[in-house]
Amino acid sequence: MKTDKYMSNLADKIKYIRRDLSLLFKTPKAYLFSFTFSPHKKIRVAPYNPKVTSAGKELVSRLQHLLPNLKVYFVGAASLGIAQGDGDIDLLIESPYKDFDKYLPSLISVLGTPDKKRDMFIEWHTTWKGHQIELTLSDPSSPIFREPLAGYALLKSNPKYLKEYEQMKISSNGLSEREYKKRKLEFFNRVAKI
Repeated sequence: MKTDKYMSNLADKIKYIRRDLSLLFKTPKAYLFSFTFSPHKKIRVAPYNPKVTSAGKELVSRLQHLLPNLKVYFVGAASLGIAQGDGDIDLLIESPYKDFDKYLPSLISVLGTPDKKRDMFIEWHTTWKGHQIELTLSDPSSPIFREPLAGYALLKSNPKYLKEYEQMKISSNGLSEREYKKRKLEFFNRVAKI
């Protein structure tokens, strides 16, 4: 009995090692970035909530009114009408990095101080009308902008992948943030190459 349990645990560990090596070789930056997420904090997957989608659309409308020269993209689970892994509203705003300072005051007036400022992107993790918001102002050449937008487009255009993605999210309920990010990366690596 102990041997069976030991062998099962060993097989699971080997499976994760193979997966991690594959991720490391296929998408090294994204894989290494997954280590910035907590191995202890657990994610909670919530059923689709149309109120989150409505709030996201309302925020997009407000931001487009405030910044009419910029494209605002509502991406992520709430925009796709599926179970929400982080329970938040994910937004991307496209802007050349040289113009960030021009738009920053308007964004701060709505979202508060950004959490992260880098050369090619600025990121907020905040709340708006009771909903978690993750907004990234990004240069269109940055992978921080291109990759989520490409993933969103892939899911939006392929119902089979969207269903698989939702099932992956649901089966990830209770996992660490880090493991969840690795599963998402594994999923997108697999479907992008098909």
